[in-house]
Amino acid sequence: MDLWFYLDKVSILLGLAGSLASGITFFLALKVKSNVSKIIGKLEFKNEFEKLSGQTESYLKLLDNYEKANLNRLKIQLNDFSTDLLSKYDFFPFKVKRYIKQLKKFDLDSISDEKSLLKLRSIIIKLRNSIEREGKI
Repeated sequence: MDLWFYLDKVSILLGLAGSLASGITFFLALKVKSNVSKIIGKLEFKNEFEKLSGQTESYLKLLDNYEKANLNRLKIQLNDFSTDLLSKYDFFPFKVKRYIKQLKKFDLDSISDEKSLLKLRSIIIKLRNSIEREGKI
């Protein structure tokens, strides 16, 4: 057995080790990027959570003075609000995302009695409280 045989085996092992190190570095970089974007999203949310909480309060006030004429405007505002929350802040826990999706899926045309109005108010209040909780963390 000559020296070239051993050098050939060592170069194969070093090549594999280098490829493995490159793969690990790539996945670590992805993880760091993901964590940095979550931190940036949380910082943006902290700056805006009072405004978002205020928006939920204004929707509750609109529901207090509910009229059929304002229904279309309310539909558009609630849809825009929920879409904005889901697309802008991807770090929300499952519970908050669930409230946002409930709000998005709520059929505003079904608001004909007090029961459905109370259900919508309940969803908005739960969402507001969750947003405030996330803003304080």
